[in-house]
Amino acid sequence: MQGWRYETTDAGNEVAGYFDPARRVERLAAAHPEAVAAFRTVLLFCDRPRKRAELAAFIEKEKLLSTLRVVLPAGSTLRPSVFMDKLESAGMLAWNDGWSITEAGEAVSAAGVIEGTKAAA
Repeated sequence: MQGWRYETTDAGNEVAGYFDPARRVERLAAAHPEAVAAFRTVLLFCDRPRKRAELAAFIEKEKLLSTLRVVLPAGSTLRPSVFMDKLESAGMLAWNDGWSITEAGEAVSAAGVIEGTKAAA
């Protein structure tokens, strides 16, 4: 009986590695080292589904926006959704009846990939 065999090329392995959650969050931390503690705070807050307004209010209350340095077009203001977007793009948060930390986010946090993201035991 003949079968099929698939093999991933080196280029395919490189692309797969690019999307590895640990590497995605490492890139996020490298791009915004000033906001690592704020990202951790948001991840820990999202231990259960949080509605957008609830998470936005938390980000504003904790003054987390001031930790993120980004270049904005003239007349623009930084909004809490920037945190949601960056963490979602890194695979750390997902919308599931509210913003929640993903399994990948939990694994990365537990492993301390972002320095200090290990939750207290």
